Amino acid sequence: MAASVYLSHASFSALMPSSIRSSGIPPKPRINEGSVQGYGREALLLMLEYGFGILNLHRIELEAYSYNERALHVYEGLGFKKEGVRREALYYDHEYHDIITMSLLEEEYRKKFRTEGQKRSK
Repeated sequence: MAASVYLSHASFSALMPSSIRSSGIPPKPRINEGSVQGYGREALLLMLEYGFGILNLHRIELEAYSYNERALHVYEGLGFKKEGVRREALYYDHEYHDIITMSLLEEEYRKKFRTEGQKRSK
């Protein structure tokens, strides 16, 4: 029998009225180092396509904890840009950590992934 493993949770929060067309993805705790890799990136790609394609959002933002270097690497790889840092805003595991705000615009997302999709199909 296969075991179930909880990897993470993702959702659109603070969805603004359609005139603003912006949403945020709340930060999540670190995933165990031994967990299966690749699911987070795939889940985020699906969320981005849903947010930009179905919900017609213009901008998606997220917050990430500075200790979660793997997540920051994934977000940057997807095209998210760092916008700001709330210095030592989180106390976790007996240490203070920064909270990093990042965002991705629809145009940036479409440019990055439309080009990659065209390369794959040829």
